Amino acid sequence: PRKWFYGWYIAIACACLMFVGVGVGYYGLPIFLKPLKEEHGWSTTQVSWAPAIYFFVSGLASAVVGPYIDRYGPTRFMLIGTVVNGISAAFIGLVDQLWQLYFVYFVFALAFGTSSSIAVNAIMTRWFVRKRALAMSISSTGVSVGGVVLAPVASRLIDAGGLELATPVLGALVLVVALPVILGVVVFDPGEMGLRPDGGEGDGPETAASRQAMAVQTRVWTRGEAMRTAGFWGILVAFLLVLIAQTGYVVHQVTFLEDRLGSRSAAAFTLSVTALGSIIARLAVGVFADGVDRRLLTVILFVVQGTCILLIIHTENVAATWALTLVFGLTIGNIY
Repeated sequence: PRKWFYGWYIAIACACLMFVGVGVGYYGLPIFLKPLKEEHGWSTTQVSWAPAIYFFVSGLASAVVGPYIDRYGPTRFMLIGTVVNGISAAFIGLVDQLWQLYFVYFVFALAFGTSSSIAVNAIMTRWFVRKRALAMSISSTGVSVGGVVLAPVASRLIDAGGLELATPVLGALVLVVALPVILGVVVFDPGEMGLRPDGGEGDGPETAASRQAMAVQTRVWTRGEAMRTAGFWGILVAFLLVLIAQTGYVVHQVTFLEDRLGSRSAAAFTLSVTALGSIIARLAVGVFADGVDRRLLTVILFVVQGTCILLIIHTENVAATWALTLVFGLTIGNIY
């Protein structure tokens, strides 16, 4: 299409990929935990090793495959990862031994690490520089839509037919949505279509400061060069700590709130509220985030999110729980 800059179609395509890839992986984990415990008599600690393996291995897989995506493009990794992602998600409902559960989540994590966030981020940073925050707000909205839609769907499927029904359906959804998008829409670099980042907007009269800013944004770094900067380690340590806490809470959110709210469906709906808040705030903040100090914005989000988690844990009031869940959601998407 020529009417609009093709990068915006890329952003929407990446949102679709995140909808199923992260929606099933990230938001499916809290829904699966309690049924796994109930069906097999496993303890919370035993079952919790599965998401721990998932996040640890997917992080390592992303770190390993990242340089190859930069060199060869993400398409082959996304195709293979998506197929394995869908199949491994389907197998979660078929396990009956702990080692099988851990193995399935290990494979699930490898697929996610090679096909989802790392590949999408690599694509988006090539298509957008000046409008990167807005574009990435759109692409990552798919994660939250996955929470709004897939969390209650997964809960209903489990109620109807257990994990044996829910996980194959969700695994098939990954394949049906992601494969056509990867093959039919995604392009790694705007140069492949004779385009420039941001559609070439802003390439007219520029100040020396804006030219310098663009040069900084488009500089090619080796991993070693990046690791020798304080900025790299500041970002790594800060987001590692925050995302450990954020993910730790989200993974156990349904199980933790089920007794307080009275049912698994109500507790699962808190994921939808979290995700809805994430969508609203991400799109709102994405409009102005490119023009503000993102370090200050990030610190504010960290403080608000940490405060929300503490208050949710220490209150028994149902109304306050729902309100804090929404505020927590307002922070979760923008931190990413």
